[in-house]
Amino acid sequence: MIFLIRKKERKDCFDVAYVVTVVWNETYRGIVPDEFLDNLYLNEEKRGKSSFEKFNEKENYSCFNNYFNYYYCNGSGCKE
Repeated sequence: MIFLIRKKERKDCFDVAYVVTVVWNETYRGIVPDEFLDNLYLNEEKRGKSSFEKFNEKENYSCFNNYFNYYYCNGSGCKE
């Protein structure tokens, strides 16, 4: 399998909010209160917009691969 890894771009902010919403709901349902998880769907667009507005190209340490896994990278490497 070949992976293409690229830096996160401003246009990805809404997709990241969606991925976070889905992953948290699938992973933490039954562990975290349902109200919290349900609210992730309700404020997904707001979180995407906030991330979009605060996006700083110079301090961008996030990247994606072609299977849309999200990574946070710093000087010591990347974490999924």
